[in-house]
Amino acid sequence: MTSTQTFTQHTQALSEIIERFRQEALPLEESLTLFEEGVTHIKASQALLNQAKGRFQSIQDVLEAT
Repeated sequence: MTSTQTFTQHTQALSEIIERFRQEALPLEESLTLFEEGVTHIKASQALLNQAKGRFQSIQDVLEAT
């Protein structure tokens, strides 16, 4: 996973991880690895959402100043 993934790519990866958990009885080690990967995608998604929120706030501030 690279840090240049989009929000959509992160959510797609999370969906795939969830689907694997639903479809398979995974060994503990693999489950932990997938869980860690999922947490990484969640954190990256949250960071992207925070960036978008900041951009939105900046635009809103400019509009309110005019």
